[in-house]
Amino acid sequence: MRTPVHLVVLLVAAVLGGCASYDVKTDYDPAVRFDTLRTYAWADVEPTGNARLDREATRQRIIDAIDEGLADHGLILVDEDPDLLVDYHAVIDRRLDLRGDAPYGNHRLPATTLSTVPTYEVGTLIIHLMDPATDTMVWRGSGQARLEQAMSDEALEDKVHAVVDAVLKAFPPKGTGL
Repeated sequence: MRTPVHLVVLLVAAVLGGCASYDVKTDYDPAVRFDTLRTYAWADVEPTGNARLDREATRQRIIDAIDEGLADHGLILVDEDPDLLVDYHAVIDRRLDLRGDAPYGNHRLPATTLSTVPTYEVGTLIIHLMDPATDTMVWRGSGQARLEQAMSDEALEDKVHAVVDAVLKAFPPKGTGL
């Protein structure tokens, strides 16, 4: 019995999609003394234009995960006179999965064709920490993760927390305190 190629591709995508690897990048202002920062407040978070990301439940999951992560670093959420303003941006991109057979073959094997090219989604979350006096960025972290098809609310919450944890693991920048 032959296994259809699309089932093999879906199985490989599911296994690789379940791996906990996140592409994390950070940037910061080296002039900032992060060891003096103790409090933060939320700036206005703009809607993304994506119905899935702009659902109130999803927005709250992201905010709660960031709040927990910042609290783990000793920062306190306040209503007035914060040391930092926090906001985030999120986006979901659809990408082509080109790891399978290509229609060109290779030098040793005959050319093969695919009737379809599988797609998958990648979610990107960018967290900004800003100086409230100047409204300039003092730290930025971003994380990307492959999203599974039809994620449950619980799975989405777990993924959000994992990405936020991975991003905030790089905060504060090494050698800057806090």
